[in-house]
Amino acid sequence: MKKIAIVTPVLLVGVAMAQTQSYSGSTIGGPTWDRPIGAGPSISGLGPVAYHAETVSLIAGTYDIYSDQDFDGYLHLYADSFNPADQLTNLLAGNDDGAGGVGTSEIFGAAVAGGTYIVVTSGYQAGDQGNFSNRIVLVPTPASAALLGLGGVVALRRRR
Repeated sequence: MKKIAIVTPVLLVGVAMAQTQSYSGSTIGGPTWDRPIGAGPSISGLGPVAYHAETVSLIAGTYDIYSDQDFDGYLHLYADSFNPADQLTNLLAGNDDGAGGVGTSEIFGAAVAGGTYIVVTSGYQAGDQGNFSNRIVLVPTPASAALLGLGGVVALRRRR
């Protein structure tokens, strides 16, 4: 019985860790587009701006996406496919400056059904381009967080 209580949280941590994806890239010299404002329905008149599109596979859940840029960047999330000439189709979310101000972008609480998604990192306005580092994090559900906490208590109790 004790083994199950200890093993279960470890497995949950492994699942959460498998759903943390990180990657880096650059928009320098990349293709350009007229980016949407946030999640739409308007298109910014500040472009065209260089962008980088990263295709990722996600399991169903809620995700937070973080981006650190060495330029004034913007972040968008698309479901299934991305067409830079049809900017509003499949657009789920968008964000300009994150909590760190210019040079950061964050999308919180993006609920996805699972499948293929595209994270687009671009400049805020024409001429804004550079290097970036993005991280996509699966947000634990309250039930899995409670199980993780319970596992920690069981592990501490066993040590005593």
